[in-house]
Amino acid sequence: MSVQNLHAKRFQPRCSRAQVYSSGLILFVVLFSMLTSSPLRAQTYNGNLVLTTQAQVNAFSYTEVTGYLQVSGPDISNLQPLSLLKKTGGTLSIKNNPSLTAITDLNNLTSTGGAVDIVANPALITVAGFDNLTSIGEYLAFNTNPSLTSVAGFGNLTSVGLFLAIVSNPKLSACCIPPSLPAHVKGGVFIDGNAPGCNSAAELNTACAPAATLSVSYADGSGQQTSGNVVRPYLQLNNEGNSPVALKNITVRYWLTVEEFDSLNTSISWAKLGTSLVSVRYVPLGQPRLGAYGYIEYAFPVGAGSLAAMTNSGPILSQIRKADWTAFNQADDYSYASSTSYAKNNKITAYYNGVLVWGAEPPISQALIQSLMVSSANRDAITTSSIGLNFQLWNRGNQPVSYRDLTFRYWFTAEGNQSLLYQLDYAKMGELGITAKFVKLPTPLPTADTYLEVGFTSADSLYPLSSTGDLLMRIRKSDWSGLNQLNDHSYLDRTGVTLNSNITVYLKEGTGYFLTGRVYGTEPTAASILASSTAPGAMATEQQGEGLRVMLLGNPVRSDAVEMMISGAQGEQVKVVVTDAFGRTVSERQVGRAGVQERVSVPVDGAASQLLFIRVSTGKQTKTVSVVKAK
Repeated sequence: MSVQNLHAKRFQPRCSRAQVYSSGLILFVVLFSMLTSSPLRAQTYNGNLVLTTQAQVNAFSYTEVTGYLQVSGPDISNLQPLSLLKKTGGTLSIKNNPSLTAITDLNNLTSTGGAVDIVANPALITVAGFDNLTSIGEYLAFNTNPSLTSVAGFGNLTSVGLFLAIVSNPKLSACCIPPSLPAHVKGGVFIDGNAPGCNSAAELNTACAPAATLSVSYADGSGQQTSGNVVRPYLQLNNEGNSPVALKNITVRYWLTVEEFDSLNTSISWAKLGTSLVSVRYVPLGQPRLGAYGYIEYAFPVGAGSLAAMTNSGPILSQIRKADWTAFNQADDYSYASSTSYAKNNKITAYYNGVLVWGAEPPISQALIQSLMVSSANRDAITTSSIGLNFQLWNRGNQPVSYRDLTFRYWFTAEGNQSLLYQLDYAKMGELGITAKFVKLPTPLPTADTYLEVGFTSADSLYPLSSTGDLLMRIRKSDWSGLNQLNDHSYLDRTGVTLNSNITVYLKEGTGYFLTGRVYGTEPTAASILASSTAPGAMATEQQGEGLRVMLLGNPVRSDAVEMMISGAQGEQVKVVVTDAFGRTVSERQVGRAGVQERVSVPVDGAASQLLFIRVSTGKQTKTVSVVKAK
């Protein structure tokens, strides 16, 4: 079957032209009546919609059309009103529009259940602006557009259900569609009958070549202060080529980690090309990278104009802060540099129509680290009528964890059968997102007959290198009778918030790559003994199961070495590897033949980050513990 026949078969309208035209008129009589009689505009159009005049296009007010949307009419010349559109349930068809010269206004479209069909538009010269389109249910086609010279955009398109066809566009030589797109097309790729430069899949990105002359200069607006509550990247975009480059096709990424993550406020404080002509937002990463758990993305609207040849944008001054104004640590941010004057920075990346044209993205972290732990502080005497507790749940790994998948348990003895009451005094994350319940053990243990289980209903995540902040809770009995904490499994005689491995943390089953079930802490057993406050490393030990055991002698570490006791490896060769939070090796140590208890010291003076992971392995067993290196 020829490409033309294939297109003729696949691209047939779903009803006759007369039927479509007639039904379209009826639909719009109803539509105009609704618009003129009501000040409110609907957001979703239920059914199929046909636009046959410019007046009908101008009246378009929908973010979604549940059926197909067809644009076809002799006087249609401007599709700007369609910029509201985000989704169609069926095909988006733009065909037989003799007055239409450009399609550049569909930046908000994210998906179509059918096809994107751009066919037989005799005056059409340019197609661009599909920058947010990620999914096409059927096919993407540009067919028989005799004046078409340029197709660009589609940089985020990662799924095409049937095929890609670029056919019979005799002047089309610039196809700036990402070269990776054919890999996401489930059917065939048909490219034929176009001008030289757009006649094969290998030529799809030829129009992107001029943008390779872009570069990004950077200055540290924070005055070389790596710790502070505002990050100030100052950028300048440079066009070093001989042709102008449309700013609307460019995006820039500044890669960083955010410690103690809270909602971010991102803004442009000033830009020479116009403060309103630069937008900025934070994008978290699903896959951690070395030096980055997210990036700040800079973009430019359609009206931003072009960057002339051999010129620059002038300064673009941005600032990022957390809602709670806590500090950032820029020292471990991939894109950060300490220069206070503008200099090219290839760790800030620039993209033209979604294709990387400047800089190097941070490498993907191969080590996916799971490290959840709990700190606590006791706010009352050993014998009290009300146990006041301060909890902080920590994510020291490198992947976000959904709050809804997390719970932790505080184990204690209730001294009697009176009903127990729980009170939440304060939660930094918001009191409405927290749940709690008491659970009685079927068989009481010496150090626990009950646990308080704390869970979360928030739809947000606990981000890497972050905590919940203070969770101030209180446990009491209904008759206010006394509670003796000395025999409580989770009791920790500390007034300051300290890691407590006798509080246990659990992850719900099916939580991505994570281990599930109990992921931190030691549950009480029949042989439980009171936690000793004399062993400084005991509360930092992460022991799960029998066999190999690792106990840190001091956590956080305040010297240039980590001291630990290793047991359960007698007679075996032991290897100790220290890595930072991004998987980079800090130091290694080997023990040729371990004793019953082997004390090992491993240097950490070269560590750049505060959070470290210590992997202890023999030929048969492996344990990983985390440690914080004090500033």
